Amino acid sequence: MTKRKPEKVIEYRISLQDKERELLEHLVYVEGTAKAFNQFTEPFVEILKDISALTVIFSAIAALLGWKFVLGPGIENVGDLIEDFQNQYDGFKSSLDEKGAQAQVATEFMLGSLPGAGPIFKILFR
Repeated sequence: MTKRKPEKVIEYRISLQDKERELLEHLVYVEGTAKAFNQFTEPFVEILKDISALTVIFSAIAALLGWKFVLGPGIENVGDLIEDFQNQYDGFKSSLDEKGAQAQVATEFMLGSLPGAGPIFKILFR
């Protein structure tokens, strides 16, 4: 079945004043920025939800700090994993001598001052 050609075409035109145009441009900019931010952070959020990926990251951090992170039994969610990491780290810190403790504080300071990732390390090292 073929379509008939329209009998007439109606065209609508919307005119914006300067203030309305600025508001619309701002809205488009904010929407684009939010979308770009979500596209950038989504992979990181997925990694943080995955226990195996987070275990690898914690193991690398522990190796950087000079100890071995061993995944404890019964870890079922990310909160348990973070708590296990913090408990093992506290045990490691309490076993250090004076010189090792000073080096550990310096390493914590270095990791805590990394741009973008510093606050995460500050939370982990309480």
